[in-house]
Amino acid sequence: MSTNKTGSLADLAYWRASGGALTAKMGYERNGTNHWFANRNMNTVPLLYQDVTAISASCNAIIGKLYTTGGTTYTTPAIDPC
Repeated sequence: MSTNKTGSLADLAYWRASGGALTAKMGYERNGTNHWFANRNMNTVPLLYQDVTAISASCNAIIGKLYTTGGTTYTTPAIDPC
């Protein structure tokens, strides 16, 4: 998870090195609200899965998330864009 210095762009990346079938969606949390992208088939390994999105500029912390169809959510440490 990374962002530009004004917090107006979120770059989420997940490196899949191994494992079986996986369908998941990436997203982020800001101000206690989750924002999700569409489900993706992440069966190909090794591969970098990435989503970049424009978000409203803010110095509020952003947490990257990966939500699997199995119901597990993985989070990144919070980053402070400012």
